[in-house]
Amino acid sequence: MASDDEYLSELTDIESEYDESPANGKKAGKAKASTWKIRMSLKPARATTYSAQALYDQIHGGDVNLEPPYQRDVVWPETKQIMVIDSIFRNFYIPPVIFSVQVHDDGSETKTCIDGKQRLTSIWKCVSNVQSFIPKLADVKLYFKDTKTSGRGPKHEIMPERYRKVFANKQIVCVEYHEISEDDEREVFQRVQLGMALTPAEKLQVTSTPRAAFVRSMLGEYLREDGPLCPPNLNWKTDRGGDFRCLGHSIHMMELASSASRKPPQSDFKQLEKWLSFKDEVPESFQKSVKEAFKIFASLVSSDNHGTVFKKYKKVSPLEFIFVGLLVYLNKDKATKRELADGIGLMFDHVREEHTDVRMNNRVQKTMVNFVTDWTPGTKK
Repeated sequence: MASDDEYLSELTDIESEYDESPANGKKAGKAKASTWKIRMSLKPARATTYSAQALYDQIHGGDVNLEPPYQRDVVWPETKQIMVIDSIFRNFYIPPVIFSVQVHDDGSETKTCIDGKQRLTSIWKCVSNVQSFIPKLADVKLYFKDTKTSGRGPKHEIMPERYRKVFANKQIVCVEYHEISEDDEREVFQRVQLGMALTPAEKLQVTSTPRAAFVRSMLGEYLREDGPLCPPNLNWKTDRGGDFRCLGHSIHMMELASSASRKPPQSDFKQLEKWLSFKDEVPESFQKSVKEAFKIFASLVSSDNHGTVFKKYKKVSPLEFIFVGLLVYLNKDKATKRELADGIGLMFDHVREEHTDVRMNNRVQKTMVNFVTDWTPGTKK
Protein backbone atom coordinates (compact mmCIF):
# COMPACT_ATOMS: atom_id res chain seq x y z
CA MET A 1 0.00 0.00 0.00
CA ALA A 2 1.28 3.45 -0.86
CA SER A 3 2.34 5.71 1.99
CA ASP A 4 0.51 8.98 2.68
CA ASP A 5 3.31 10.92 1.02
CA GLU A 6 3.20 8.74 -2.11
CA TYR A 7 -0.58 9.09 -2.35
CA LEU A 8 -0.32 12.87 -1.96
CA SER A 9 2.29 13.04 -4.68
CA GLU A 10 -0.09 11.40 -7.14
CA LEU A 11 -2.76 14.02 -6.57
CA THR A 12 -0.72 17.20 -6.21
CA ASP A 13 2.37 18.52 -7.92
CA ILE A 14 4.82 18.82 -5.01
CA GLU A 15 8.49 19.60 -5.33
CA SER A 16 11.22 19.77 -2.73
CA GLU A 17 13.75 22.57 -2.96
CA TYR A 18 16.48 22.85 -0.36
CA ASP A 19 20.04 23.95 0.19
CA GLU A 20 22.29 20.91 -0.29
CA SER A 21 25.08 22.31 1.95
CA PRO A 22 23.51 23.09 5.35
CA ALA A 23 25.64 24.03 8.38
CA ASN A 24 24.60 20.96 10.39
CA GLY A 25 22.26 18.00 10.47
CA LYS A 26 19.53 19.69 12.51
CA LYS A 27 19.36 22.70 10.24
CA ALA A 28 19.36 20.40 7.25
CA GLY A 29 16.24 18.72 8.55
CA LYS A 30 14.51 22.03 9.16
CA ALA A 31 15.53 23.42 5.80
CA LYS A 32 14.24 20.39 3.97
CA ALA A 33 10.93 20.40 5.81
CA SER A 34 10.37 24.14 5.50
CA THR A 35 10.86 24.33 1.74
CA TRP A 36 8.22 21.84 0.61
CA LYS A 37 5.99 23.69 -1.81
CA ILE A 38 2.61 22.81 -3.26
CA ARG A 39 2.66 23.76 -6.91
CA MET A 40 -0.08 24.69 -9.34
CA SER A 41 -2.86 24.86 -6.76
CA LEU A 42 -6.24 26.33 -7.61
CA LYS A 43 -7.71 29.39 -5.94
CA PRO A 44 -10.00 28.32 -3.10
CA ALA A 45 -13.49 27.49 -4.26
CA ARG A 46 -16.47 29.41 -2.88
CA ALA A 47 -19.32 27.52 -1.23
CA THR A 48 -22.75 29.02 -1.78
CA THR A 49 -26.40 28.07 -2.27
CA TYR A 50 -28.93 28.79 -5.01
CA SER A 51 -32.62 28.12 -4.94
CA ALA A 52 -33.95 25.41 -7.26
CA GLN A 53 -35.86 28.13 -9.13
CA ALA A 54 -32.72 30.25 -9.57
CA LEU A 55 -30.81 27.29 -10.99
CA TYR A 56 -33.69 26.48 -13.34
CA ASP A 57 -33.81 30.11 -14.54
CA GLN A 58 -30.06 30.15 -15.19
CA ILE A 59 -30.21 26.88 -17.14
CA HIS A 60 -33.27 28.02 -19.09
CA GLY A 61 -31.64 31.38 -19.83
CA GLY A 62 -28.42 29.81 -21.11
CA ASP A 63 -26.29 31.10 -18.23
CA VAL A 64 -25.38 27.56 -17.13
CA ASN A 65 -23.57 25.29 -19.57
CA LEU A 66 -24.41 21.65 -18.91
CA GLU A 67 -22.52 20.37 -21.95
CA PRO A 68 -18.77 20.96 -21.60
CA PRO A 69 -16.85 18.50 -23.82
CA TYR A 70 -15.71 16.32 -20.91
CA GLN A 71 -19.21 15.81 -19.48
CA ARG A 72 -21.03 12.52 -19.80
CA ASP A 73 -24.47 12.28 -21.39
CA VAL A 74 -27.67 12.33 -19.35
CA VAL A 75 -27.58 8.73 -18.12
CA TRP A 76 -29.87 8.71 -15.10
CA PRO A 77 -33.08 6.72 -15.58
CA GLU A 78 -36.43 8.29 -14.73
CA THR A 79 -36.53 6.58 -11.32
CA LYS A 80 -33.25 8.18 -10.26
CA GLN A 81 -34.32 11.61 -11.52
CA ILE A 82 -37.54 11.33 -9.50
CA MET A 83 -35.54 10.27 -6.43
CA VAL A 84 -33.42 13.43 -6.60
CA ILE A 85 -36.55 15.60 -6.70
CA ASP A 86 -37.93 13.64 -3.73
CA SER A 87 -34.65 14.16 -1.84
CA ILE A 88 -34.82 17.92 -2.43
CA PHE A 89 -38.44 18.07 -1.25
CA ARG A 90 -37.75 16.01 1.87
CA ASN A 91 -34.39 17.58 2.78
CA PHE A 92 -32.25 14.51 2.21
CA TYR A 93 -28.61 15.15 1.39
CA ILE A 94 -27.55 15.54 -2.22
CA PRO A 95 -23.91 16.26 -3.11
CA PRO A 96 -22.99 19.84 -4.01
CA VAL A 97 -23.03 20.97 -7.61
CA ILE A 98 -19.62 22.15 -8.81
CA PHE A 99 -19.38 25.12 -11.19
CA SER A 100 -16.64 26.95 -13.01
CA VAL A 101 -17.62 30.63 -13.13
CA GLN A 102 -16.50 33.05 -15.81
CA VAL A 103 -17.08 36.79 -15.30
CA HIS A 104 -17.47 38.83 -18.50
CA ASP A 105 -16.48 42.43 -19.20
CA ASP A 106 -20.05 43.66 -18.69
CA GLY A 107 -20.19 42.07 -15.24
CA SER A 108 -22.40 39.16 -16.26
CA GLU A 109 -21.51 35.61 -15.31
CA THR A 110 -21.75 32.24 -17.01
CA LYS A 111 -21.33 28.96 -15.22
CA THR A 112 -20.03 25.65 -16.54
CA CYS A 113 -21.22 22.56 -14.69
CA ILE A 114 -18.18 20.46 -13.75
CA ASP A 115 -20.13 18.02 -11.58
CA GLY A 116 -23.87 17.74 -10.96
CA LYS A 117 -25.24 17.61 -14.50
CA GLN A 118 -27.61 14.74 -13.69
CA ARG A 119 -29.02 16.59 -10.65
CA LEU A 120 -29.46 19.88 -12.51
CA THR A 121 -31.08 18.10 -15.44
CA SER A 122 -33.54 16.46 -13.04
CA ILE A 123 -34.48 19.87 -11.59
CA TRP A 124 -34.85 21.37 -15.06
CA LYS A 125 -37.03 18.47 -16.25
CA CYS A 126 -39.29 18.73 -13.20
CA VAL A 127 -39.87 22.49 -13.44
CA SER A 128 -40.21 22.31 -17.24
CA ASN A 129 -42.88 19.58 -16.95
CA VAL A 130 -40.72 17.21 -18.99
CA GLN A 131 -40.61 14.86 -16.01
CA SER A 132 -43.42 14.11 -13.56
CA PHE A 133 -42.82 13.77 -9.83
CA ILE A 134 -44.15 10.81 -7.84
CA PRO A 135 -44.33 11.60 -4.12
CA LYS A 136 -43.01 8.96 -1.73
CA LEU A 137 -45.69 6.45 -0.67
CA ALA A 138 -48.08 7.72 -3.34
CA ASP A 139 -49.04 6.35 -6.74
CA VAL A 140 -50.09 9.60 -8.37
CA LYS A 141 -47.87 11.39 -10.88
CA LEU A 142 -47.70 15.11 -10.21
CA TYR A 143 -46.58 17.70 -12.74
CA PHE A 144 -45.04 20.97 -11.67
CA LYS A 145 -47.44 23.21 -13.57
CA ASP A 146 -50.32 23.22 -16.00
CA THR A 147 -48.97 23.97 -19.48
CA LYS A 148 -52.11 23.15 -21.45
CA THR A 149 -53.28 26.04 -23.62
CA SER A 150 -56.65 24.48 -24.40
CA GLY A 151 -58.97 21.80 -23.15
CA ARG A 152 -57.34 19.22 -25.39
CA GLY A 153 -54.70 16.70 -24.41
CA PRO A 154 -54.34 14.34 -21.47
CA LYS A 155 -55.18 15.56 -18.00
CA HIS A 156 -52.34 15.86 -15.50
CA GLU A 157 -52.41 16.06 -11.74
CA ILE A 158 -50.82 19.42 -10.94
CA MET A 159 -48.64 19.96 -7.90
CA PRO A 160 -50.38 22.22 -5.36
CA GLU A 161 -49.23 25.84 -5.47
CA ARG A 162 -47.80 25.78 -1.95
CA TYR A 163 -45.54 22.85 -2.82
CA ARG A 164 -44.40 24.48 -6.03
CA LYS A 165 -43.28 27.44 -3.91
CA VAL A 166 -41.62 25.11 -1.40
CA PHE A 167 -39.65 23.38 -4.15
CA ALA A 168 -38.76 26.62 -5.94
CA ASN A 169 -37.24 27.99 -2.73
CA LYS A 170 -35.29 24.87 -1.76
CA GLN A 171 -31.59 25.71 -1.46
CA ILE A 172 -29.08 23.66 -3.45
CA VAL A 173 -25.50 23.69 -2.17
CA CYS A 174 -23.01 24.68 -4.87
CA VAL A 175 -19.24 25.06 -5.03
CA GLU A 176 -17.83 27.66 -7.43
CA TYR A 177 -14.36 27.95 -8.91
CA HIS A 178 -13.69 31.35 -10.43
CA GLU A 179 -11.64 32.01 -13.55
CA ILE A 180 -10.07 28.57 -13.93
CA SER A 181 -8.93 27.12 -17.26
CA GLU A 182 -10.66 24.30 -19.12
CA ASP A 183 -7.68 22.08 -18.27
CA ASP A 184 -8.32 22.80 -14.58
CA GLU A 185 -12.02 22.03 -15.08
CA ARG A 186 -11.07 18.65 -16.54
CA GLU A 187 -8.74 17.98 -13.62
CA VAL A 188 -11.50 18.79 -11.10
CA PHE A 189 -13.97 16.62 -13.03
CA GLN A 190 -11.50 13.73 -13.19
CA ARG A 191 -10.80 13.85 -9.45
CA VAL A 192 -14.46 14.11 -8.50
CA GLN A 193 -15.19 11.05 -10.66
CA LEU A 194 -12.52 8.87 -9.03
CA GLY A 195 -15.18 6.82 -7.30
CA MET A 196 -17.85 7.08 -9.99
CA ALA A 197 -18.75 4.60 -12.71
CA LEU A 198 -17.53 6.42 -15.79
CA THR A 199 -17.17 4.24 -18.85
CA PRO A 200 -13.66 3.90 -20.33
CA ALA A 201 -14.86 5.90 -23.34
CA GLU A 202 -16.12 8.73 -21.09
CA LYS A 203 -12.75 8.81 -19.33
CA LEU A 204 -11.03 9.41 -22.68
CA GLN A 205 -12.92 12.69 -23.07
CA VAL A 206 -11.20 14.12 -20.00
CA THR A 207 -7.78 13.85 -21.69
CA SER A 208 -6.22 17.29 -22.19
CA THR A 209 -3.69 17.14 -25.04
CA PRO A 210 -3.47 18.64 -28.55
CA ARG A 211 -4.64 15.32 -30.03
CA ALA A 212 -7.65 15.08 -27.73
CA ALA A 213 -8.45 18.73 -28.48
CA PHE A 214 -8.38 18.00 -32.22
CA VAL A 215 -10.74 15.04 -31.77
CA ARG A 216 -13.07 17.26 -29.71
CA SER A 217 -13.06 19.92 -32.43
CA MET A 218 -14.11 17.31 -34.98
CA LEU A 219 -16.71 16.01 -32.54
CA GLY A 220 -18.14 19.52 -32.21
CA GLU A 221 -18.42 19.88 -35.97
CA TYR A 222 -19.92 16.50 -36.84
CA LEU A 223 -21.33 14.83 -33.74
CA ARG A 224 -22.94 17.46 -31.51
CA GLU A 225 -26.71 17.94 -31.40
CA ASP A 226 -27.92 17.77 -35.03
CA GLY A 227 -24.47 17.15 -36.53
CA PRO A 228 -24.34 15.40 -39.92
CA LEU A 229 -22.92 12.18 -38.43
CA CYS A 230 -25.30 12.11 -35.44
CA PRO A 231 -28.49 10.07 -35.14
CA PRO A 232 -30.92 10.21 -36.83
CA ASN A 233 -28.80 11.37 -39.79
CA LEU A 234 -26.55 8.35 -39.24
CA ASN A 235 -28.06 5.57 -37.15
CA TRP A 236 -25.34 4.41 -34.78
CA LYS A 237 -24.68 4.32 -31.03
CA THR A 238 -23.07 7.53 -29.77
CA ASP A 239 -23.91 7.64 -26.05
CA ARG A 240 -21.63 7.26 -22.99
CA GLY A 241 -18.64 8.73 -24.82
CA GLY A 242 -18.84 6.26 -27.70
CA ASP A 243 -18.83 9.05 -30.26
CA PHE A 244 -15.54 10.48 -28.94
CA ARG A 245 -13.94 7.05 -28.72
CA CYS A 246 -14.91 6.00 -32.26
CA LEU A 247 -13.99 9.35 -33.79
CA GLY A 248 -10.62 9.25 -32.03
CA HIS A 249 -10.12 5.61 -33.05
CA SER A 250 -10.83 6.44 -36.69
CA ILE A 251 -8.38 9.36 -36.66
CA HIS A 252 -5.78 7.17 -34.94
CA MET A 253 -6.19 4.55 -37.68
CA MET A 254 -5.74 7.29 -40.30
CA GLU A 255 -2.43 8.27 -38.74
CA LEU A 256 -1.31 4.64 -38.57
CA ALA A 257 -2.26 4.17 -42.23
CA SER A 258 -0.32 7.29 -43.22
CA SER A 259 2.91 5.85 -41.84
CA ALA A 260 2.34 2.18 -42.74
CA SER A 261 4.08 0.71 -45.77
CA ARG A 262 1.05 -1.40 -46.65
CA LYS A 263 -1.52 -2.37 -44.03
CA PRO A 264 -1.97 -0.27 -40.88
CA PRO A 265 -1.63 -2.25 -37.65
CA GLN A 266 -4.75 -2.88 -35.61
CA SER A 267 -5.53 -0.46 -32.82
CA ASP A 268 -7.18 -1.24 -29.49
CA PHE A 269 -8.45 0.90 -26.62
CA LYS A 270 -5.12 0.99 -24.77
CA GLN A 271 -3.29 2.12 -27.90
CA LEU A 272 -5.91 4.81 -28.49
CA GLU A 273 -5.56 5.97 -24.89
CA LYS A 274 -1.77 6.13 -25.28
CA TRP A 275 -2.03 7.97 -28.62
CA LEU A 276 -4.38 10.57 -27.14
CA SER A 277 -2.00 11.15 -24.22
CA PHE A 278 0.90 12.30 -26.43
CA LYS A 279 1.71 15.98 -25.91
CA ASP A 280 3.00 16.77 -29.41
CA GLU A 281 0.98 18.97 -31.77
CA VAL A 282 -1.08 17.43 -34.56
CA PRO A 283 0.57 18.36 -37.90
CA GLU A 284 -1.48 20.84 -39.94
CA SER A 285 -1.21 18.69 -43.07
CA PHE A 286 -2.66 15.68 -41.24
CA GLN A 287 -5.45 17.78 -39.73
CA LYS A 288 -6.35 19.03 -43.20
CA SER A 289 -6.53 15.49 -44.62
CA VAL A 290 -8.68 14.27 -41.72
CA LYS A 291 -11.06 17.22 -42.13
CA GLU A 292 -11.38 16.51 -45.85
CA ALA A 293 -12.16 12.84 -45.14
CA PHE A 294 -14.92 13.59 -42.64
CA LYS A 295 -16.36 16.31 -44.85
CA ILE A 296 -16.75 13.70 -47.60
CA PHE A 297 -18.08 11.13 -45.09
CA ALA A 298 -20.75 13.62 -43.95
CA SER A 299 -21.67 14.54 -47.53
CA LEU A 300 -22.19 10.85 -48.37
CA VAL A 301 -24.52 10.41 -45.39
CA SER A 302 -26.61 13.46 -46.31
CA SER A 303 -26.74 12.68 -50.05
CA ASP A 304 -29.99 11.36 -51.52
CA ASN A 305 -27.97 9.40 -54.08
CA HIS A 306 -25.31 7.91 -51.82
CA GLY A 307 -26.83 8.01 -48.31
CA THR A 308 -28.94 4.89 -48.82
CA VAL A 309 -25.85 2.72 -48.30
CA PHE A 310 -25.89 3.69 -44.60
CA LYS A 311 -29.50 2.47 -44.31
CA LYS A 312 -28.76 -0.89 -45.90
CA TYR A 313 -28.69 -2.48 -42.45
CA LYS A 314 -30.60 -1.53 -39.30
CA LYS A 315 -27.62 0.18 -37.67
CA VAL A 316 -24.06 1.14 -38.46
CA SER A 317 -21.83 -0.49 -35.84
CA PRO A 318 -19.20 1.58 -34.00
CA LEU A 319 -16.44 -0.42 -35.75
CA GLU A 320 -18.01 0.28 -39.15
CA PHE A 321 -18.07 4.01 -38.33
CA ILE A 322 -14.33 3.85 -37.62
CA PHE A 323 -13.53 2.07 -40.87
CA VAL A 324 -15.83 4.14 -43.08
CA GLY A 325 -13.69 7.08 -42.00
CA LEU A 326 -10.51 5.16 -42.82
CA LEU A 327 -11.79 3.96 -46.22
CA VAL A 328 -12.71 7.52 -47.20
CA TYR A 329 -9.37 8.85 -45.90
CA LEU A 330 -7.33 6.37 -47.96
CA ASN A 331 -9.32 6.86 -51.18
CA LYS A 332 -10.60 10.46 -51.10
CA ASP A 333 -8.12 11.65 -53.72
CA LYS A 334 -8.67 8.81 -56.19
CA ALA A 335 -12.32 7.78 -55.92
CA THR A 336 -15.61 9.45 -56.83
CA LYS A 337 -18.36 9.70 -54.24
CA ARG A 338 -20.26 6.99 -56.09
CA GLU A 339 -17.25 4.69 -55.88
CA LEU A 340 -16.79 5.46 -52.19
CA ALA A 341 -20.45 4.69 -51.47
CA ASP A 342 -20.15 1.41 -53.39
CA GLY A 343 -17.01 0.51 -51.44
CA ILE A 344 -18.71 1.25 -48.12
CA GLY A 345 -21.65 -0.95 -49.10
CA LEU A 346 -19.31 -3.79 -50.05
CA MET A 347 -17.49 -3.42 -46.74
CA PHE A 348 -20.78 -3.65 -44.81
CA ASP A 349 -21.72 -6.79 -46.76
CA HIS A 350 -18.29 -8.39 -46.41
CA VAL A 351 -17.95 -8.01 -42.64
CA ARG A 352 -21.45 -9.44 -42.11
CA GLU A 353 -20.66 -12.41 -44.32
CA GLU A 354 -17.53 -13.11 -42.29
CA HIS A 355 -18.94 -12.48 -38.80
CA THR A 356 -22.29 -13.00 -37.10
CA ASP A 357 -21.84 -9.87 -34.96
CA VAL A 358 -19.86 -6.79 -35.94
CA ARG A 359 -18.19 -6.27 -32.59
CA MET A 360 -15.24 -4.17 -31.49
CA ASN A 361 -12.70 -6.98 -31.25
CA ASN A 362 -9.42 -7.91 -32.93
CA ARG A 363 -10.93 -10.64 -35.08
CA VAL A 364 -13.54 -8.40 -36.70
CA GLN A 365 -11.11 -5.48 -36.88
CA LYS A 366 -8.63 -7.62 -38.83
CA THR A 367 -11.34 -8.35 -41.41
CA MET A 368 -12.04 -4.62 -41.74
CA VAL A 369 -8.35 -3.70 -42.03
CA ASN A 370 -7.87 -6.28 -44.78
CA PHE A 371 -10.90 -5.08 -46.71
CA VAL A 372 -10.09 -1.37 -46.51
CA THR A 373 -6.46 -1.79 -47.55
CA ASP A 374 -7.22 -4.29 -50.35
CA TRP A 375 -10.19 -2.43 -51.83
CA THR A 376 -9.64 -0.28 -54.92
CA PRO A 377 -12.08 2.25 -56.41
CA GLY A 378 -14.31 0.72 -59.05
CA THR A 379 -14.38 -2.73 -57.43
CA LYS A 380 -17.93 -4.07 -57.52
CA LYS A 381 -17.48 -7.20 -55.41
